[in-house]
Amino acid sequence: MLRSGDSRRTDRAIAVGAAITANPQASLPNIMEGWNEIRAAYRLFAQEDVTHTALIKPHTTTTTDLAQNSPANVVLFIQDTSELDYTQHRSVKGLGHIGDGKGRGIMLHSCLAVIPIPGNPQVLGLAGQIPWMRSNDNHDLNAEIVPELLRTQSEGEIWAEMVEFIGKAPAPETDLIWVSVGDRGSDIFSYVRRAKALSWQCLLRVTQNRVIQKADGTKGYLKAFARLLEPMAFKTMVLRGRDGEPKRSVNLQVAWSALTLQAPAIGSERKHSSDFGLVYSLLGTRWG
Repeated sequence: MLRSGDSRRTDRAIAVGAAITANPQASLPNIMEGWNEIRAAYRLFAQEDVTHTALIKPHTTTTTDLAQNSPANVVLFIQDTSELDYTQHRSVKGLGHIGDGKGRGIMLHSCLAVIPIPGNPQVLGLAGQIPWMRSNDNHDLNAEIVPELLRTQSEGEIWAEMVEFIGKAPAPETDLIWVSVGDRGSDIFSYVRRAKALSWQCLLRVTQNRVIQKADGTKGYLKAFARLLEPMAFKTMVLRGRDGEPKRSVNLQVAWSALTLQAPAIGSERKHSSDFGLVYSLLGTRWG
């Protein structure tokens, strides 16, 4: 797993991982049993080839293989970013800022592969994980951050990087569809373009009111077009209660349509020209 032929290091990594899983809230000295076990764990972490990427690679490879050979027609790859908050650990150096900028920690972008079985979705595993850090306002502190973690590109590019890390989706003739799922932070033209180039489909929450070309050749704007679609299906959902309000049932109206998403007129993506478009199957939802 970590170095060819070194089964002892692999066994040690598995043992330490199992101990951390059993007691994730505790510090390492309280997790490991005895001084010898603690020293062995620290020796493991001190090795140059014991990296986050090396440790998760067997799992992510297995997850991708399961997705490649899935008997289902669709596999969802659900992406999101978490903040690992180390603000209270003031002795830890080289952290990036999180939250409103006053906190310190590490950003962790993860992708979970799931087969969407109604009522009982099947989790295949972690398909990818990218740790990174935002730069500090005090640029002298950026020198302390591990260069591989300090993010210099736009944060929004992380969505496309995850898809490219996982690799090319199954060919269309296999009838197996891989769908990258993201929140409104993933509404980025370059992400969808790069994902489509690798045969992926994308499901995202729209935030940009983009210029589109309709099926009849006329142009318009995405949000206005979606709001005018006639509902084609209905689904009743139960929303959980919050802020003292009881849970309630709502009716969800669902509509869809094909359209072409035009390339942005400004920014780096404009080089794809205005006649380049991404063919979308727009899924519109609203409360009835």
